[in-house]
Amino acid sequence: MKWHFLNKVIDEALRAGAQEAEIYFIQSKGITIEVKDKETEAFESFDESGYGLRIIKDGKVGFSYSTQEEQFKGVISKALASSKYVATQEENKLPKRNNKIFHDDVEIFDKKINLLTPKDAFEKVLSMERSALKEKYVNRVRKAVGSFYESSTFIKNSLGIEDSFKSTEAVAKILLVAENGQESYTGWDFEANRFIDNIDFEQIGITASKRATSMFGARKISSLKGYVVLDSISAINFLTLMSSSFSSDSVQKGRSILKGKIGEKIISDKIDIIDSANKKGLIGTRPFDAEGLYTGETVVIEKGYLKSFLYNSYTASREGVQSTGNAVRAGFKSLPLVGINNLYLKASDATQVLSKDEIIKAIDRGVYVTEILGMHTTNPITGDFSVGISGLWIQKGGFIHPFKEAVISGNIFKLFNKVALIGDDLKFYGNIGAPTLLIEQIDINA
Repeated sequence: MKWHFLNKVIDEALRAGAQEAEIYFIQSKGITIEVKDKETEAFESFDESGYGLRIIKDGKVGFSYSTQEEQFKGVISKALASSKYVATQEENKLPKRNNKIFHDDVEIFDKKINLLTPKDAFEKVLSMERSALKEKYVNRVRKAVGSFYESSTFIKNSLGIEDSFKSTEAVAKILLVAENGQESYTGWDFEANRFIDNIDFEQIGITASKRATSMFGARKISSLKGYVVLDSISAINFLTLMSSSFSSDSVQKGRSILKGKIGEKIISDKIDIIDSANKKGLIGTRPFDAEGLYTGETVVIEKGYLKSFLYNSYTASREGVQSTGNAVRAGFKSLPLVGINNLYLKASDATQVLSKDEIIKAIDRGVYVTEILGMHTTNPITGDFSVGISGLWIQKGGFIHPFKEAVISGNIFKLFNKVALIGDDLKFYGNIGAPTLLIEQIDINA
């Protein structure tokens, strides 16, 4: 039935004057539940669908959308009308099927989420709150939230693309406060996955409470040049800053410092950075992108050398290359942009990874960073940063005491050029992942 509607819209758009047409249709439903003091604090549910129509006429793009299928003729008229006010560009054209393999075996749909009841969802979130409150210094959980979604995505264009997939998503997050009479610190944790069983709700509560209580007795430290160990989430913060530089759209608009540097060494030769749409269960995993092009894996950086940018069909056309399958949309109401699937950092030599404990034992004097403040002030174009850090002071291979109110500054590419050791604990927060990283010769300012 759905394909009948998509076919009808495409046919009508072409009859109305569009030279190319594409419809992107999403059906989604889900629930979000917040628990506080063992009771439901808030509950929301939704069940919606909608579609966006993109047309090409005389090298111009038109777009419109609706949540009502019966309004499709009006959507076509609006899309055609909007194209009149857009500049003509040769690159404005819809993609044809690419030559990547269709991964129909990617695991992105969880029947347990499909069958989840509000009571089941409540119990999951409650277990997160309960585990956090088992820590004697945690008296308040500010927010414990679980969101559970499922969606069906359809795409069809007039050049032969026609595909669909079903997916699910579970998200859990907690924010709490730990107090010992003299000090108060916040703790948090977050997990997202396509499969509900891949999220350990109790462990999220435990991790958040440990994050807070580990800061009791934090001291200021003296300035030094030494080793900085980034935990996974801290490393992800810096990788997120770097990620916009990999976008071909940023490169073409002069908003990436990496323009013209394909083939050059830009960070440590110990590092690979990869974008993959095929890793089981991750939020960015999908069989095709937001234009219907089959996805795969793109090696962005290999042994420190820049190998590729990330492309959608428009930016690829501008350079005469193939799309990497990195078109993303915020939903059916938006046109496709360049984005990431699952972007992650790993050791270029898998035999050289160490456990976090082994990395800590290798350090005479340095810091283990568990919290970064001020990432919003960084420059995503140049990669320059100056951020506050807190965490644990390391001396003679062990944690001595927590520290606070230190600062590190520099450039993200120079920082990643000083990576000396890489952990074996790759972790994803959302669709960006990184392991523990040891960075040497960093100025740490009090």
